[in-house]
Amino acid sequence: MNRFKQLITQKRGLSLVEVLVSLALLSMIVVLLFSVYMVSLQSIQNNGSLQKQDADAAGQIEKGFGGTFSGESQISENSGEFVIDFNGQRVAADGSYVKGSDEDEDAAFFYFDPK
Repeated sequence: MNRFKQLITQKRGLSLVEVLVSLALLSMIVVLLFSVYMVSLQSIQNNGSLQKQDADAAGQIEKGFGGTFSGESQISENSGEFVIDFNGQRVAADGSYVKGSDEDEDAAFFYFDPK
């Protein structure tokens, strides 16, 4: 304990090597944190863009069902059968598939309308 107290109370400064080493360590930590921040920011922006495209595609289907299109329709409808396999037990339903896409057709939203 006495030696620790003596190290703390010394009035001696830092050498140039100690300053350079501490600056190098600090700069490595800053670069690491900055790169993590940039990757997170890019991921958030991409997810926001995908959510907007999905919402636009779903909105096209809602507009189609509501009959409120203001332009060319961006939905398509095909008849078919929807089949789900639950551990070997198959459940099937007849109906129609409705596909809506956003204005740029970057995203598609599918809906099954059973008959």
